[in-house]
Amino acid sequence: MSDQNLKELYRNHLNTINKNLEEALNECSLDGLYISSGSPTIYFMDDQEAPFVANPYFLYWCPENTPHHLLELRPNTKPCLHFYSPSDFWNEPPSLHNLFWEESFDIKIIKNIEEAWVSAGKSKNHAFIGPEVDK
Repeated sequence: MSDQNLKELYRNHLNTINKNLEEALNECSLDGLYISSGSPTIYFMDDQEAPFVANPYFLYWCPENTPHHLLELRPNTKPCLHFYSPSDFWNEPPSLHNLFWEESFDIKIIKNIEEAWVSAGKSKNHAFIGPEVDK
């Protein structure tokens, strides 16, 4: 399948789920939705991380299966992806390289985890889906 076909299919997918989101937010009297990709889990009494799998609700919108990203979704607005790409000596950070889905998002590169929330701005009238209970 060509990149062009993937882009078109993905755009159609986003159009459909954006309509569903708008209906759900209107039904609940909400302005928007934040979805976290999640964060890695460290094994008990060990320094190793379990294999990471992103939050399935995040993957429904964005196929990037790496941790600490944040989606900011609002009706009639291009989805905003706060993309976590730290300057890290030990690990190669995720990067964007002309992926078929990139142009479907307003992408903001963030260097630390809290920067996503500062960049997004906390809204009292938004829902949140993700494992971070303190957000």
